[in-house]
Amino acid sequence: MPWIFDETVAARFQHEAESHIPSYNTVINKSIDFAKKTLCSTDLIIDVGSALGFTIKKFKDAGFTNVVGVDNSPAMIAKSLYSELITCSSVLPNNVYKLVLINWTLHFILDKQKYLHTIYESLDDDGYLILTDKTIQSAVIKEMYYDFKRSHGVSDEYIYQKEEKLQSIMHCESIDWYIKHLTMLGFTVEIIHADLGFVTFLCNKQR
Repeated sequence: MPWIFDETVAARFQHEAESHIPSYNTVINKSIDFAKKTLCSTDLIIDVGSALGFTIKKFKDAGFTNVVGVDNSPAMIAKSLYSELITCSSVLPNNVYKLVLINWTLHFILDKQKYLHTIYESLDDDGYLILTDKTIQSAVIKEMYYDFKRSHGVSDEYIYQKEEKLQSIMHCESIDWYIKHLTMLGFTVEIIHADLGFVTFLCNKQR
């Protein structure tokens, strides 16, 4: 059975994220640091794949007042800290955003190019995209990634069980794939963080 973001996953999601995603908090904090340097506190920001609202909360705590989310899991939204701010959808809500965050989410979307195109068209001129995804890992990096999980108390049985469940729904690409397609859309692209195959791209919309 494939991985499903249901009530069971929602109940343990925050622990799951921090024990399975390298640099989870670091990436969120870097995103906030960047936003503080470039955005106004009232600029519209959307967190794609907002889950339980952890990122939204951290942005609000940092003084940003116009932060919303989108997630396609009703179970996640029901347990979110900010369910009233989250749209339940598999597509990006129609709006004009200054910053789109899509951290650890695009690798679950099969037609990445279409979703990225929608993001580009939905951004304000000179708007920003911060994208973090699990990219294709070599065998040695994958084993180092498993060591990271083990260091956070994850058993080998659960590591391999989860990997099997994710195979049909996680669609990883290479770093070069992201740089190529983001650049083709019209973004300038920089890598601002990378850890065991999880790469964070900072993209600035150009007209």
